[in-house]
Amino acid sequence: MDAEYLKASVGEALAKGIAETVLMRPDDPVEYLAQYLLKSVSDEEQTVAVAAEQEAAAKALAAAKEKDSIEELAAGQKLAAVKLQEEREDKRLKQLLGAAENAEEAFSAVLGYIRTRTSASSYLMATDLPQKVFDPPRPPEEEAPAPELAEGEEAAEPPPPEPEDSPPPEPDAEPARPKPKHVPLALSYVAFTSNDKHLLEGKTLSRDPPASQSEDDDEPPPPPPPGAGVTFEAIDNFLAQGTPLLHLPNAIEDPRVKFWYIPRTGGLLLAPIPDHEGDVQLVLGMDLLGLDRPFTEGEMALVEKLTTQLREAIYNIEVNYAALNEKSLAELSVAAEEHALDLANAVEEATPKLEEDPLIVLKATEGSHKKLLVSLDPELHLKFLKTRKDCNPAVLLVLKAIMFLLMPDKRGRSALAELDWKSFKSEIESGSLPWDDLFSCIGSFDIMSSSDVEGWDGAMTIISPELKEEPEPAIDPEAVKASSHITYLLLNWFMAARALFIAKYEKEKAEAEAAAAEAAAAAEAAAAAAEAEAAAAAAAAEQEAEPEDE
Repeated sequence: MDAEYLKASVGEALAKGIAETVLMRPDDPVEYLAQYLLKSVSDEEQTVAVAAEQEAAAKALAAAKEKDSIEELAAGQKLAAVKLQEEREDKRLKQLLGAAENAEEAFSAVLGYIRTRTSASSYLMATDLPQKVFDPPRPPEEEAPAPELAEGEEAAEPPPPEPEDSPPPEPDAEPARPKPKHVPLALSYVAFTSNDKHLLEGKTLSRDPPASQSEDDDEPPPPPPPGAGVTFEAIDNFLAQGTPLLHLPNAIEDPRVKFWYIPRTGGLLLAPIPDHEGDVQLVLGMDLLGLDRPFTEGEMALVEKLTTQLREAIYNIEVNYAALNEKSLAELSVAAEEHALDLANAVEEATPKLEEDPLIVLKATEGSHKKLLVSLDPELHLKFLKTRKDCNPAVLLVLKAIMFLLMPDKRGRSALAELDWKSFKSEIESGSLPWDDLFSCIGSFDIMSSSDVEGWDGAMTIISPELKEEPEPAIDPEAVKASSHITYLLLNWFMAARALFIAKYEKEKAEAEAAAAEAAAAAEAAAAAAEAEAAAAAAAAEQEAEPEDE
């Protein structure tokens, strides 16, 4: 058993040592064999240690690769998730802009998108650009069918084309010059992220008209005063050079920046948004104030894309409004023709009954105008007017006069007579004034049971220049019609209703005066009769007393 143990544990090493000793024939073979055996043990230990180190290194490398692979996978998954989320947000923005029925909905969609993508505060400023008239979309023109030919008739040959080398015809006039761009002088904040509402709502920016600079003038224009705002510079750069963005990496360092709150560090980005003719209609502003960083190249590229999307959305909205207005005008023209016939028939039927009812023709006239308005769809005929940035002053006077008449509780509290168009629209949006149900309010307004002299006097003070302390030009119904056909129809009802109310009021006043006179005459007659009766009684009593005196 001992031999087996030695053979298994040291036999191989001892055999190799002896063979090596015989081969080398050292002077001290025992010492040599001993050193060989010790070195063999050391080499074996070193081999085991190296193998262990190599195994540990291999495991560490495998673990590192696995970790890198996991991190790379996680980073890839995160990047994919971010990209997917961005694609969803882009798709949602496109859907919201496509479905927007008014500019406010488009503004909200863009500002919400910016907040999600960049964490920036954002806002939109409207310039003082006058509202423009848009043409509704037209269907593509279809080719006219070829005229049918009679039997045996040949089609006429088309005219020969002009030779290519013929000189072009000389123009009769000079080519049209490009339209000069509108230079905005005022900005008003019209939309903002919710965290900025309390700071920006109702705020405006303005500047003096930029001085014209001749070519010989080497002096640059003076810089704007501190706090004048750099938004106008962004507009001017866009109009002059087409520069799409103005980026201030740290807004607090520029004294021209207008801070509506405590100045803070961070970037400011301004992007003018032109209309279809190149005039600046809006400016998109974004800031990272308090976040202490500028905007990145990717964020600026995103904003450039957004300005194009918003411009297209607003254009499509205005074109849709133009189409809505065209449809409204077409229906109103047809309704006006039917109304004219209905009014003539109503007056004709009422005229023979004037002796029975002196107001019957006025009732028929007012009723016909009311019938027309009640038959109209307010969504079709009132929506376009409500969306206008500007309003003809005469149109606004008519609308305020009618609201003053229909809404007694709004006369003093909202200072209705003094509202401008913007404030008037705000009252409509808040629901303080009827708009969508304006026609139904008129339909339920009963003039014959009304005694609202104050309402009619106040309404006429608004609409009639001769009743004002500082007279204004008289309202021209045709001018009102040219500006807003539906307001013209409202004006017709208002004047017919006023005529009926005045006649009713005068009739009731005359009847009251007649009744009072009759009552006074009856009272006087009764008093006279009583006096005569008393006199007769006194005379009779005197006659009865005379015999006693004799």
